[in-house]
Amino acid sequence: MSALTAQQIMQNAGVNTLSGLTNPPARPFGYTANFDTSLAAGTAASVQVNIEQSYIFQVNELDGDVFLVNALSSAVAGSPVSRRADPASSSNTMPNLTHFRIQIKTAAGELFDQPVRLSSLLSHAEKQQFMINPIVCPPGSQVTVTLYNDSAVAVKAQFILNGMKVAVGDAK
Repeated sequence: MSALTAQQIMQNAGVNTLSGLTNPPARPFGYTANFDTSLAAGTAASVQVNIEQSYIFQVNELDGDVFLVNALSSAVAGSPVSRRADPASSSNTMPNLTHFRIQIKTAAGELFDQPVRLSSLLSHAEKQQFMINPIVCPPGSQVTVTLYNDSAVAVKAQFILNGMKVAVGDAK
């Protein structure tokens, strides 16, 4: 008997999200996409997140931060980029989340029709961005996060895909 794909398991269970399973042995989990190498101004880079072979992962929300690589103005190196522009600042050299775009691609395809400004997704530090529809990732699949740096400075970043994971044999 051949192994079932995560999609087949979900279809056999009659659901397209983990919330439809009866007493799912799911546990909260998060995968990180780390842009540890400096992303130069005006460039883009992608990071692949590998979903474990023995788990179905459902992405429920996205959170993250972009960090300055070098000191800039009054900000020290490693400082997070502000969520919104500072209207009191007379300088437009300090980047904020409007200067960065993101695209997320799963086994099901791209999440957005084009890269989206981070300020649209991560505009409130106290609230994570909830996905409108949870994204189910099959075991062994990849999630690709692409960050576009439209600012004039080099940055690093970290994004967290928060959700639930279920062992493949338990998704019934």
